Amino acid sequence: MTRKRKKHASSVDQLTDLHFEELQRKSAAEGEEITRDYSPHPEGKISDRIVFLAQPILDKEGSGESNFTKTVIGFACIAWNASLLKISERQKLIDDLLNSIDLAADDLVGRVLIQNMIDDLIARKLKHFPNDRRFITSHKAAVINGSIQLSVASFDTDEDAFNTEKRPEITDLN
Repeated sequence: MTRKRKKHASSVDQLTDLHFEELQRKSAAEGEEITRDYSPHPEGKISDRIVFLAQPILDKEGSGESNFTKTVIGFACIAWNASLLKISERQKLIDDLLNSIDLAADDLVGRVLIQNMIDDLIARKLKHFPNDRRFITSHKAAVINGSIQLSVASFDTDEDAFNTEKRPEITDLN
């Protein structure tokens, strides 16, 4: 019996290629096609910006452990997207996240720590990258030889993309 070996990325380019292949498979299964844009974004690489957001937490709390690093990167991506929402809508996203992760209902300390981390990440994103309106749709992170490797899929949004007050109403055309 032969076992199928799981591909492991050994570089950022390989991680990005694996991430894109995974996204292509998912899109094809849904009958959609995605393309990869190789042109540099005027705001810079979003993966570098996510690592920049997470770095103070990783430096302060990090054990160098891969799972911890990937978790913090995941929270940084969530905080990035939350920063695109109106302030009044951010807390609902964070509450939904806190309710979806595996925290005991009575673990108030854990909930507060995660809430504070996300709040700090949002503040850092707004301070350093206030005009970067890219929305993260997917990310894949790995720690290889002690270095963070990150691939991020995103798309550009405008200022009103998530503003529910400015969305056009859908009317019955019949």
